[in-house]
Amino acid sequence: MNPIYKSSTGNEWIYSHRGLISNEDPSKQISVTRTEIKELLNHYPQALYIRWVSDLDKTEKINDYYYVLRDKEYDISELPSRSRSQVRKCLRNCEIKKVSGVEIVNGGGYNVYLQEINRFSRRGMQSGHILTESEFTHWMKSETQDLWVAFHESRVIGYAICRPVGESLNLVTWKADYTHYSSLYPSYGMLYTMVNEYMSSGQYKYVFDGGRSMTEHSNVQEFLLTKMAFRKADARLQTYIRPWLKPALFILAPFEPLIKNVKLRSIIRLYKWSK
Repeated sequence: MNPIYKSSTGNEWIYSHRGLISNEDPSKQISVTRTEIKELLNHYPQALYIRWVSDLDKTEKINDYYYVLRDKEYDISELPSRSRSQVRKCLRNCEIKKVSGVEIVNGGGYNVYLQEINRFSRRGMQSGHILTESEFTHWMKSETQDLWVAFHESRVIGYAICRPVGESLNLVTWKADYTHYSSLYPSYGMLYTMVNEYMSSGQYKYVFDGGRSMTEHSNVQEFLLTKMAFRKADARLQTYIRPWLKPALFILAPFEPLIKNVKLRSIIRLYKWSK
C-alpha cells in the first residue's frame, strides 16, 4: 500500500505510477487550487500528473470516465443465473468472514498471492515487484484496512482488502487461488458477502472498484458489471498534467489504440478522458 500524503488543504493523495491520485471519497466535491498543485509537485517532483474526480453519478454523461460501483444489498435474484449458482456453491463449501492479517498468513494466504502472480504472468501481464513471503507477512500483519477471506477446510483460498473512504467503501483488491479452487468460485462468494455486509450496515453509500481502468490489465471491472450486478456511474475526470508533456500527448492521442506500451497508453487515456 502506497503511503498517503495529506496536503495543507486536508486533501489526501497517493503517489502511484508517476502520478498523484486523490484518496478522497469520489462522491466528495474537492477543490484543488494552483497552490495545492504546486505543493504536491514540490513534494513529488517525479510526478507527471495529478488526478481527481468530481460530479460522480450525475444523470447526464459527462465524458468517457466512470466508476464501477454497487449501491444496494443483493437480492440474489438480481444476479445472472450462472452467477447465482456460483455464489451458492461458494457459500455452501466455504466460510467467508472478516479476519486479521495473522489469520491470512497462518491460513496460507501467501500461496494465494503467488498463484495470482503466476496467473497474470501466464497471461503476459507484468506484476511489478513480487513480494517475498516475509514481505507479505509484514504487510498483512500491519494492515489496518478491512481484511476478508474465503476459508475452505481451514485453508485460505481467497482474500480481499477493503478500505473505507468517507461514505464509500473501496474494494482495493481481491485474490483467489484459481489453480486449485476455481470450482468453488471464491471471488463470487466473497464479493456477495462483502457487499451485503457493508451495504446493510448503513455506513456507506456504495462500494466501488475504482474508476474506469486506464490500463485494462485485467477483466475485473467487466466481471463486476456482467457477473455481479455492479453498474457504471459517470464522473468528471479532473487532471493536471505537466505542461511540457501535453504537446506530446496531443500528438499521440489519435494513435492511442495502436500503442502497445501499457504505461504510455494509460497516460494518453488520462489526457483524452479528462478533456
